[in-house]
Amino acid sequence: MPSPSTHTVAGTTLTMPVQVRDARCIVAGFTADADAMARTIAASGASPLRPLRIRPGRGMVMLVFVDYVDGDLGPYNEFGVCLLVGDRERRGASIVSNLRDLAAGRARALVHRLPVDGEFTLAAGRGIWGFPKTLADFDVDHRSATKRGVVSEGGQMIAALTVRPGIKVPDSG
Repeated sequence: MPSPSTHTVAGTTLTMPVQVRDARCIVAGFTADADAMARTIAASGASPLRPLRIRPGRGMVMLVFVDYVDGDLGPYNEFGVCLLVGDRERRGASIVSNLRDLAAGRARALVHRLPVDGEFTLAAGRGIWGFPKTLADFDVDHRSATKRGVVSEGGQMIAALTVRPGIKVPDSG
């Protein structure tokens, strides 16, 4: 068995895969215009990908606030804007087959934006995985019945999200 790969970030050696031992998240998903999503994907340079259409002319976008409480990258907050995508080779895939892929966990996400509040995770995310991480400020409430998150940069709000309890999703715990 090959030895695990390592990366050194800001003087700290990380062994792959990094571990996340405790985290909380707030997630909201909604449909968006698939043509607008395709333009965003093309502008990002991820041209082999296309929006995963789940309704006629509509793809899916996910907004995610994550509070990494305990992990190898330390504690930090993150806000992700993710577009569900598929391969160009499956361009003619039907909505039904795309929904099957989604239900079976075969859908993939293009991380379009990824503000964080930690210098170390910023450096690790950009340097190891090439994630589009930027530094931002967070005001997030993961504990109340109605979850709330606000992310801002340079005093300008990027996004605000309030989510009431919805469909429970099984976890691995």
